[in-house]
Amino acid sequence: MKLSDKYIITVLEHSGPQTFNELYHVLKSSFSYLDKSNLLRRLKRLRRKSHIRITKKGKFVSQAITKNKTQDNDLPANDFHEICKKYNYKNQFTKKQLVEAGLFKPLNAKDFPTRKDFRQDLVITIDGADAKDLDDAVSLVKTNDHFILSVHIADVSYYVKEDSHLDREARKRGNSVYLIDKVIPMLPEPLSNGICSLNPNEDRLALSVVINFNLNGEIENYNFYEGIINVAKRFTYDEVENVLQEKNIKETKYTPFIDMLNNMKVLAHILHKQRIRDGSLDFNLDEIEMIVDDKSFPIEIRKRKRLTSHRIIEEFMLIANQSVAKFLGQKGSSIYRIHETPDPEKLNTFNKFIRKMGYNLKDSSKPDPFELQELLIKIANKEEEKLINTILLRSMKQAYYHTENKGHFGLSFKDYTHFTSPIRRYSDLLIHRLLKDAIGIKTECKLIKNDSFLLSTTQHISITERTAMEAEREILKKKAARFMKNKVGEVFNGIVSGVTSFGLFVELLPYGVEGLIRISDLKGYYVYDEENYLIYREDKKLSYQLGSQAKVILTNVDVKRNFIDLVIAED
Repeated sequence: MKLSDKYIITVLEHSGPQTFNELYHVLKSSFSYLDKSNLLRRLKRLRRKSHIRITKKGKFVSQAITKNKTQDNDLPANDFHEICKKYNYKNQFTKKQLVEAGLFKPLNAKDFPTRKDFRQDLVITIDGADAKDLDDAVSLVKTNDHFILSVHIADVSYYVKEDSHLDREARKRGNSVYLIDKVIPMLPEPLSNGICSLNPNEDRLALSVVINFNLNGEIENYNFYEGIINVAKRFTYDEVENVLQEKNIKETKYTPFIDMLNNMKVLAHILHKQRIRDGSLDFNLDEIEMIVDDKSFPIEIRKRKRLTSHRIIEEFMLIANQSVAKFLGQKGSSIYRIHETPDPEKLNTFNKFIRKMGYNLKDSSKPDPFELQELLIKIANKEEEKLINTILLRSMKQAYYHTENKGHFGLSFKDYTHFTSPIRRYSDLLIHRLLKDAIGIKTECKLIKNDSFLLSTTQHISITERTAMEAEREILKKKAARFMKNKVGEVFNGIVSGVTSFGLFVELLPYGVEGLIRISDLKGYYVYDEENYLIYREDKKLSYQLGSQAKVILTNVDVKRNFIDLVIAED
């Protein structure tokens, strides 16, 4: 790669004022052939063209910094509003909706004599440290021959009546949207963070499922109740993890919960092992966590650790969702979370690719979750694990909601729905209404008995979910661009994370942020081989494949367009 004037300007834009020697050393690290006299000539030419100037302290600075300084300074706080505008999200509720949300008085258990009283049970919540809308709580009792798991879910349907102002708005929104440090909630805060949220030491209404397992993790029976609970303690995932690893076992505030948490760990392990045995796919892919300051500026990007405490809640929610789906499937109308069988053509392409690594699917025209899970187990902790996980996941179809039960391929469940998050998902709120009707609780709900209403709603909320995912991905890209902006000119180790006809996406280590190498910036003429996730130079002496390692230089960051531009670093 040759040093261009544009590159020098870009470095100055993103690194700020530089002395001649500072700028020379930054550029020299990427362009070994550069000498000081050559750089001096270039800088004089750029000054004559008014692209750069020299400050009173003798430092070179891009003219663009002066022009855009005010605009740049206020952008981080505006990212949220830009996303809201682009995706037509409303961050406010109408007066009528807020009036409905504020109608509810503090709970008095005496007003609910017919509800099952779980307040003497040792009930806890386990959530992220910043979570405010606490949908779910759990309790576990182990006897000589049984595990008795209680999963308590906020009874949002008691507060949000069918076809009310709140309900119509919740249906329109479809779900809450989480934009790093801000939330566009499905329900107003007096409900989502208040009376519905399962906050500790407060009586709360719940829709509960109590599941009896034998010690092998096999379900013997389950029952559903309108309940009332009082959460004994709010745990974070990290707190539970520390208790399980006996890091803070001497702290007396944890003493009443230690046995139960360890029993939860045992049951979750049994359920997970059973689920994998039954063909459920367990992808091992990193998640990125973005940390921002109080001005919404990104200050840290790190990979999210997958803890045992996460696994506990994941397994308990899965089994609760599955139990509700089975029960409603026997009773009549319901809505389901559908994940269809992969397209055989895509799986065949995947199979051709993994054969070159020594793996093989017996018959890719008939996708088998058991065989795919066996593959994931075989590649665990191997160099190719991430690559194969990534390509297999991209070969899967997208999950959605429907009134027809078509099963969930990825989980290998015949029956599956979403029941456990009614504060943030409209699908779960509908399921609560359907479940109450199925267990004989009198409600005034009429729409849930209308099949065309249910079908149209599943189609709508499938769309709102995808839109939310796009918005959440976009703000991550925006913040990632901000984070990388002052690193222009730096060299990074990376892994090719995407191969297209126009270039290579490279994941920059250690951040997990993606940038693009345009194919026009590669030396020589390159050919795109879609089937093998590959581009290769015409002389076949050089190629880049998904999963290849690459050393790259960050050349430009465009925050407005969320672009991170890279080039291959010369050895």
